[in-house]
Amino acid sequence: MAPRPKPKRDRGRHFFRAWRENVFPNQMDAMEALGWSQSKISRLENGDTPYNQDDLEFAAEVFGCSPADLITRPPGDADRTPEIQLRSALLAFGVDAEDLGRAVSSVKVFVDDLDEQPSQDLPDDQHERASGRRVKVPSR
Repeated sequence: MAPRPKPKRDRGRHFFRAWRENVFPNQMDAMEALGWSQSKISRLENGDTPYNQDDLEFAAEVFGCSPADLITRPPGDADRTPEIQLRSALLAFGVDAEDLGRAVSSVKVFVDDLDEQPSQDLPDDQHERASGRRVKVPSR
């Protein structure tokens, strides 16, 4: 008996392409960041091949969204979180996609530390002027 072909499932609408275009204007940049072939990206974007959990999780990490975002909602300027902007900037500055999660975590820790530190303003605005000349103090 010959194998019966699987019926082609009509996959629901997803937003993989929109999220990819939000971070990478072209597939070549996405290929580099994801380490995937152009055909794999194209097939996923066109719904010609099913996505799997591993692909969704990895792409979401690179795109700066959640795996659920890739299949439930398009990116939007109103939804462009600081984390998405940070991930995009780190990728633009050459951070490898594999190191992206650690880089974002490091920046978040740094920013959280800054938020927790009390302001150390000098009383009565005794800050040194930026344009003023520095006075040299003799060493002992």
